[in-house]
Amino acid sequence: ERITRRRQGKLPLVIPEGKLRPDAPLLAAKFATECNVTVRHHMPVFKRWKDYKDPDGHVRDGIFRNFVGKVGNKSQMDVDVVPVRKACTEMLKRVTHQQRYRLKKEYFDPHPLHLVTRTSPVPSMTDEQWNELVESWKDPKKMGICETNKNNRAQV
Repeated sequence: ERITRRRQGKLPLVIPEGKLRPDAPLLAAKFATECNVTVRHHMPVFKRWKDYKDPDGHVRDGIFRNFVGKVGNKSQMDVDVVPVRKACTEMLKRVTHQQRYRLKKEYFDPHPLHLVTRTSPVPSMTDEQWNELVESWKDPKKMGICETNKNNRAQV
């Protein structure tokens, strides 16, 4: 907030060709922070990245416009430029993955399966979306993979 006020408006978000973040460390940090805040407070978290995409393989237009609109409130960016679109898509992908991990760690892992909440603890998700996410975590195959990965990380 202080950075934006000091600069008398929105921060210019210019992403060079072939990069996923701005070159300036301050702008890159601000961009990453705004992306995290946007996903945490305004975006639903689906069980996998494919659910965010349309049949053509692009991020669904409504989701992308919502994300870019929220992030664009704090920064000045041209969404029609390919590097900016690519950077926003990659940040959306990474941040939703991180948010999924945070939700699992906070609301699923510490509780027995029968005590996991059935109502969404996140205001941006409906109860149906939350239950679909919980059911994907409860899947025995997925739980086995998670346990194997946990054991492998412990051996490093």
